[in-house]
Formats: sequence, structure tokens, C-alpha cells
Amino acid sequence: AEDSTPELLSVANSLDGDGNVILTISGSKLSGNIANYVVKVGDHDCKVTTATESQLVCILSAGPAGTFDVTVVVKNKGLARQPSAGTLQHTVSMQILSSTPSVGSLGGGTPVTVTGTGFPGSVEEWEGGSVMIAGSSCKVTESTYNQFQCITSVNAGSRRRKRSAAQIEITINGNTVSGGSFTYDSSVTPSLSSISPTSGSPLGGGVLTITGSALGAKWGSVLVGDEKCNLLTWMDTKITCTIPKNNHGQHSVYVSVAANGYADTTGVDKFTVDFKVTDITPRVGSSLGGTRVRIEGKGFGNCSDVSSIKLGDLMSCDVDECSDTKITCTTKRIGKVITTNNGGKHPQYGLGYVWNPKEITIQPGDSVKWLWTLTTKSKTTGINVHQTDSSSSNEYNGKGFSSGEKKASGGLQETFTAPGTYFFSSDSVFGVDLFMPGKITVVGDAADTVLDLEV
Repeated sequence: AEDSTPELLSVANSLDGDGNVILTISGSKLSGNIANYVVKVGDHDCKVTTATESQLVCILSAGPAGTFDVTVVVKNKGLARQPSAGTLQHTVSMQILSSTPSVGSLGGGTPVTVTGTGFPGSVEEWEGGSVMIAGSSCKVTESTYNQFQCITSVNAGSRRRKRSAAQIEITINGNTVSGGSFTYDSSVTPSLSSISPTSGSPLGGGVLTITGSALGAKWGSVLVGDEKCNLLTWMDTKITCTIPKNNHGQHSVYVSVAANGYADTTGVDKFTVDFKVTDITPRVGSSLGGTRVRIEGKGFGNCSDVSSIKLGDLMSCDVDECSDTKITCTTKRIGKVITTNNGGKHPQYGLGYVWNPKEITIQPGDSVKWLWTLTTKSKTTGINVHQTDSSSSNEYNGKGFSSGEKKASGGLQETFTAPGTYFFSSDSVFGVDLFMPGKITVVGDAADTVLDLEV
């Protein structure tokens, strides 16, 4: 009946001691039974904790920032009527309530946990947003609607001042809020004074010695650029680790000290990896391979260290001689394998008696692979493949490729190195003039190709 329909009048919000959002909804014809409610703010539940026929109080589950409609269902009466002035709404604001820890290393690497409301619900939802502390970014690694964790980066001011306190600033979708507090503090900052050696091979190896202060007794971790340096020793003033493989370039050495973040590396040399090609001769060679090439540069190691040399996707280069600064190799065309089978359809005898495909075009260095299978059990029925002198001949020419006697199933693979036309056929498959001819056309490159060197 109309008189029993619940009615809503107003909604107010507050925070409890744990930072939870508390909604107080006033109305009439409600229920004193807290189990008799379904309260929603947008798609998020609000759990009723106390209720009378004129008011209910609920704890809102964490959710994203935004303005959402408030709906109330009294289970034994139905959906509550909204006020005549319009639907009740609640705005979830993005705000920072607290943060921990309060201090960290000037070198960054300190995990900071921020508590509040209206944060993005996942790391992915932070895309396009940012967290900044004293002008330095803090990379988000975990996130829920009411808490996120980020890792500080090196302080933009670094050693210009001993302490640099600032609020945490969040920007999402053009909205910026700030709160909490974090201090970049030199008194808790480990620092590096030198690394030795300052350069190495791209293949790694050898021992990197790092000296500094306040590195602690508890082992942390070391990165050379993005690569892990496996620890050998760790002391408060010196660390040693095995130099990892790395790419060409200059790489910062990062030392993560347990509970204190990254060590300050101001003034410390970067670790240099030299792996480069300075010259290649000759610059022109045969598209069929066989060209002897000399590659000059740095960081090649020895012959056993060079895993592969490629010239684009067309050529490999087999190593003949090598040193850390020079490689001599011979080019070899990288061939493709084209497969044909007896899946073609003969106009009279049906499937299984024609090559599919029967005409194949390839380049020098490529291979053709014939595969066949017949379901017949007759001893006189089978397939083979051999080279012939022309398209009109089915007889083996005695000098080209051949799979031998015919079989019910079998295969053959042949590599073609010279341009030209190659005809092939078979013996009669069974006691009639049923042959399986075909043609291979080997075409050389029509134009010069520029290839990129990859060592």
C-alpha cells in the first residue's frame, strides 16, 4: 500500500576512527531490523550497523572517487522513495588521510603506504596519473580504493639539503589532492663513493666492488642498470658482486639497502658497457652467400662468446676468426623450407595423386620438402619423386635428386642453390600411366637488398 512505502529524506557522511566512510540516511517508514536492508551507493554496498524506522547508519565499502546515487531497499516493503527534490547522492572524494613511513633515503627506493579514499582500484587504473613527493615521482606498485603503495625515486634536490619534507601529491584525471608527509632525510640515506671497475664486457663476468657508507649488515640487492648483480659479499662499507650481462651503454648502479631504500649515487661513475660495431668490409656481397666479411668494433669477446651473426633475415655469417675487436665470418643465405604433399586432386583418380602445390617458386638457398602418404595396402602402389629433364618426361635423369623406390609413405628434402627451372615427376603410382609431375623455379634477387647487421 502507498502508506507503507519507505521514504528517504537526507544523507550525511562522516569518517570513523579507522578512516571508513559512515553514511547516516534519514527517512520515514523504514525498519528497525538491520538485516532488512540492501543499501547501495552506485554499485557499492553500504553495510547497515544501526537502524530505526526514521534513520539508518551504514559503513560504505571502499570505491572509486565520484558522485553516486544512494538507493535503499527495505526487504519487506520494497524500494524506498527518493525525495521530491531529487535522488539522494553521495560524493566519494579522493583524499589522503595518512602515510607511512615518514622518512626515507635521498636515493629513493623507499616503499610508502598511503591510506585514504577514492584511489584507483588497481595499478592499471593509475595510467595517466602520478604520485609526486618533493618534485620526485613515486611509482605505484599496489593499489586498492583506500590504500596504495609506491616506491620513491631519487630526491630531485639530492644533497642540496639534509632534510626535504613534503606532502604527497596525487594527480588523477586532472584532479590533484595532497596530504600525508614524507621527508627525504640524509641521516638515514646510505651512500656510494665509488665502483670498480667502471666498465666491462656485454657478456658480464668479473667482480664489481662497491664502496660507500651506511650500507648496513643485512644483505640487500644490487642492479647494474636493469640487470641483477649477484652478491658475493656485503659489509657496511663495501659490497662485491658478479658483473651481469648487459647492453651497450652507460648504466647506473643501484644499491638497495634493507629498510633504507636506495643508496645515494651522486658523483659516482656509471658502469660502461662497450658493445658496438664500428666498421664492416666489404659493404657489398653475393646474395647467394659465400662472401668473407670483416666486422670491427668492441666487446665481441672470443669465438665461443659469439652466439650468432645475422645480416637481416636473409643471411647468417659463420665465424672464422674473432677477437674482442674483430670478427671474420663467411655469409650464408638463410634458407626457407617449402613443403608440398600428395593432397592435390587428380581429375580421374581423386585425392592423393597430385602434388599440392605442384609448381613452386623459391630463392637460392631455399629447400623443398616432399611428403606423401597413401592409404592403399597394395604392394605395387606407391609414390616416389625424382628430377627429370623436362616437363614432358617422367623418367629420372640419373643425375639429379631422387627419393629412390616408390613407397606408400615417405619424403624427400632438397636444397636448391642456383637459379633455374627444375622439373620432377614420379614412377607410375600403380599399373596405369599415373605420374605426379611438378616444377620448381629458383629465382635470384631482382634488386640489391640492404641488410642490417646483428651480432
